[in-house]
Amino acid sequence: TLNAVLPVHYLNDDGISNLKTILWMINDLIPRIEYCPLIPRIISVLLVLLEKEEAYEAIRILLEMNYKPTDMHKLRWHLRFTRTENEKLITTIATFLSGQDDMKQLFTFFKALNFDATLLIKNMVECLFLEYLNFNAILRVFPFFLLEGSKSLFRITYGILKLIEHKIYAA
Repeated sequence: TLNAVLPVHYLNDDGISNLKTILWMINDLIPRIEYCPLIPRIISVLLVLLEKEEAYEAIRILLEMNYKPTDMHKLRWHLRFTRTENEKLITTIATFLSGQDDMKQLFTFFKALNFDATLLIKNMVECLFLEYLNFNAILRVFPFFLLEGSKSLFRITYGILKLIEHKIYAA
């Protein structure tokens, strides 16, 4: 269902219809995409900013920049297209963040609670932070993601965790 795929969005009924249309068009363009939770989220943000045709063209260009069937084993710039590749990205982000000096205490705290921080990071990244940031913040980080690709996912996740770290300890 749309609620399962995109629980948080800023689309009206026309926007939802346009999202579904673009997703079907993307399926025709690249039918081999196995798993890429960022696609509907990216499109939903694009549809807030652009007309349907412009949003389709933007996501088409982004997908074609990132999808090369002969290079499925390589890291991509913005998107991953299989569950395994997405899991590798999440694990890499979690490993990187847990190794940062100013994040070690937080990850130790998670471990003491028997909480898998990887699940939190997975949720944050796969929802493109739509469930964690308000619309104004999304408008600030979305261009950063489009410009920097996967590197931005590391930085945005780090920023959010640092911002809410004191609330995590208090809870």
